[in-house]
Amino acid sequence: MRPAARPDPRTVLLFLLTANVLALGAPTLSVPTAASACAVALLAVAGRRRAAVRFALVFLICFGAAVAAPRLAANGLTAAVSLFGFWFGRFSVAIAAGWWAVTSLKPTELIEALRRLRLPNAVVVPLAVVLRVLPVIAVEAAAVIDAMTLRGLRPDSRGLAAHPVRTGELVLIPLLTTVVRAGDELAAAAMVRGLGAPGRPRGIAPLGPRAVDAVVLAMIVGLLVANYGGWGLP
Repeated sequence: MRPAARPDPRTVLLFLLTANVLALGAPTLSVPTAASACAVALLAVAGRRRAAVRFALVFLICFGAAVAAPRLAANGLTAAVSLFGFWFGRFSVAIAAGWWAVTSLKPTELIEALRRLRLPNAVVVPLAVVLRVLPVIAVEAAAVIDAMTLRGLRPDSRGLAAHPVRTGELVLIPLLTTVVRAGDELAAAAMVRGLGAPGRPRGIAPLGPRAVDAVVLAMIVGLLVANYGGWGLP
């Protein structure tokens, strides 16, 4: 049974699309700031409180630097700091929304929701595979780093700063190998389950609007009105 705090996959995708478009395309910082607050709140409600706190700190630092740096002094350094905070904060909004989407979506529910939208398999299958592969990549990356550490190697931030090429070889090559193998296994499992077969199978995923969907839709409407209604602050 779908938990009450997890919205319908179609609502999740709509918020993800809206947050990305407004975070990267809004003319002022007020709308991306509001979108960041929505993403942090959704992460906290979804039980990802540690991620919510980290993203909140990132947004506070980035947007604070974007606004405050030019007011401290007018020079190249403050301009660079402001520009970095301006764009890194916007991209962080998209990352936070994507993080919440990945943690909220389940492959079976996503497939059923996309099929109810009458989308073709050319759209449904890649999205479902990507959603399933992302956790595999995270697990395999942690396993590769642990294996390198046990062998006396240091594939961490200090090792990356000291020997970027060597660290990339130690981590990326084994990771790519394991991800390709995992992708083949996922593709075989999907074919066994009939994913991509002709016809529309009967879905049993419990989809439908809930109270949390109304809250997320209210966030979406508020962000759109703030951006296109001219309510955004400078």
